[in-house]
Amino acid sequence: MDQAYSQLWKRLLAEGRAFASSALGVELMATQQTLIQQWARGRVLDLGAGDLTYRALLLQHAHAYVGLDIEKTHPELNCVGDGEKLPFADGSFDTVFCSEVMEHTPHPWLMMREIRRVLAPGGRLILFVPFIYYLHGEPHDYYRFSPYSLQVELQANQLKALQSGRLGGLVMFLGMLMQNFWLLATYRFPVRWLSWRVNVGMGRLIRLLDKRFGMPHKFPLLVWVIASDL
Repeated sequence: MDQAYSQLWKRLLAEGRAFASSALGVELMATQQTLIQQWARGRVLDLGAGDLTYRALLLQHAHAYVGLDIEKTHPELNCVGDGEKLPFADGSFDTVFCSEVMEHTPHPWLMMREIRRVLAPGGRLILFVPFIYYLHGEPHDYYRFSPYSLQVELQANQLKALQSGRLGGLVMFLGMLMQNFWLLATYRFPVRWLSWRVNVGMGRLIRLLDKRFGMPHKFPLLVWVIASDL
């Protein structure tokens, strides 16, 4: 299933529909746009850049961009390297952006230490991690993070949370699975315009129900934090 979903995701990315394909994606992109606009600046490191999904958005608010991943995931990726041992000098970046990546490293505390090392004084970390989420990117899917575990890691590296939040709830989690399966089953057919319209309608309903019944304060799908040095 991972391979089929990966192919679907790449197709949706190419069509500019990736984040609009699920209720969580809509909420995630809206939150990321707001936080990047507010906090990203200077020279930015996109840690775990993948398909460079966020490059254009980050460059709207920062003057230089470096995308790093563990392998050559995109022909225009700037750097191949390990997040637990970043190939950059101390204080190299004004902003580190890391979205849904830390769960894929076997030693996330080492990645947090490296993030702290490459952040310039007064620099900002924009971090998104999963809490309730299905297995993905197997076999390299190792951790889930509560807001409190993030706080422990930040404090251990002399970083302070300037802002934090939670995204999605139980309804959105179940809805995300429904939307994924729906698109996997139907989007490859010639009438995919109809598949997409049904999916968009599902997403709107899921978002409405999640706000009322999802309890994101107890069952968040994602946790995010903006952090800086103390």
